[in-house]
Amino acid sequence: MKHVFSSKNFNNHHEMSNSATNWEHHCSYKLLPHAYEGEHHVIALPHSQLSYSHRRGGFMHDAFSPPNAISIAVIQECHEAACFDMFKLHPGMVLFFDNRQAFNFMSKGEIKVAIISMPPDLCHAFGLNIETYFGHYVEDTDGAVSSLFNTVLKSHLDPEHSINEQKIEDTFISLLSSLIQNAQIKDVKLTKGEFIALKIRDQVYHHMDGKVNINAFAKEYKVSDQTLQIAFQSLFGFTPKQFLMRLKLNLVHHDLQKYYPKTITVQAIASKWGFVHMGRFAKAYTELFSEKPSETLIKEKLLEENMTTECVSRKDEIT
Repeated sequence: MKHVFSSKNFNNHHEMSNSATNWEHHCSYKLLPHAYEGEHHVIALPHSQLSYSHRRGGFMHDAFSPPNAISIAVIQECHEAACFDMFKLHPGMVLFFDNRQAFNFMSKGEIKVAIISMPPDLCHAFGLNIETYFGHYVEDTDGAVSSLFNTVLKSHLDPEHSINEQKIEDTFISLLSSLIQNAQIKDVKLTKGEFIALKIRDQVYHHMDGKVNINAFAKEYKVSDQTLQIAFQSLFGFTPKQFLMRLKLNLVHHDLQKYYPKTITVQAIASKWGFVHMGRFAKAYTELFSEKPSETLIKEKLLEENMTTECVSRKDEIT
């Protein structure tokens, strides 16, 4: 049986977005130099879609899942700190969601995620009331779901292998039905500091329009600096200062992509976002983007759609 299958490697934001069939990524931040390196595999079944994402890590963006579908994701590998919305990710975690809202997705290190997306009517026809699991998760304790994903992918990577998509789809639905009926539903469990760190993430991610520092956040949420240090490291793998600096570097990068050298200077844009020491700024920028800020400014303006109007309201500097 002929099957619809795409398999693509990517090493930049444009390739990453285009290879993620039916998925949208907005407001992408590069947290480490290899943020946009990895591979996507997509398999179209009769009524659903299987998606495989293998990312090297060091990224953060808003993700919209395929439209008019419910998605079930299993975290196959997770080597460092990673978050999906309010979930602190770990291997074997199974999440449920749809595309009615964007979900903030970040990972500092290598991560592999396999996802099946299917129309709600198909779920309901098999008695899968998955909507009740939104905001919760279950565990793929014996690895059966992840193993099935891997078996199907391996078969599709073999051009000589005959595939029966309907049988694959039925097998997935049967397995997921069994998992949902027998697994214990679990709620998000975070420390007070981690909940606050996620609030800060959302606050600065979507509204970088004021002078912000960690001491101010600690006072606002009535916690110690140490509490925030521990929470940020646990959730994101960075200290608060490292995390905020990387977000600011991305905002500088975005501005440098918009302007022409005769209309603005690197120092003016860097200062706008709170960078005072130009030498340290230039070093950090070059390490993250693999080019000097002046090189970004003089490039032909082919602005990637990674900082669009869906991203953040940015009015003033952030320090």
